[in-house]
Amino acid sequence: MTSVVEIGRCDTLPAEPKRVERASASRSRDELALALTWARQHVLSNPDVVVAVAIDDLAQRRHEIAAIADDILCPHRQWPGNEGESQT
Repeated sequence: MTSVVEIGRCDTLPAEPKRVERASASRSRDELALALTWARQHVLSNPDVVVAVAIDDLAQRRHEIAAIADDILCPHRQWPGNEGESQT
């Protein structure tokens, strides 16, 4: 199964009601891991779903967030020899 991960920016949310969930933990790193794990589970169970994760301090934590996201959203890249593979 091939999947594609797209990271984008949305200027506004659509007017129709959506389901919103919040992850909370004692450390911001754990909170992010919870949110990304939730997002991955939803995308795997429904490949047509659109999922967004809002991160308050993205600019300051960009490199940390990218590394955690890569670990959780693209676990196949963690296997030896797969480091250079695409995120799909």
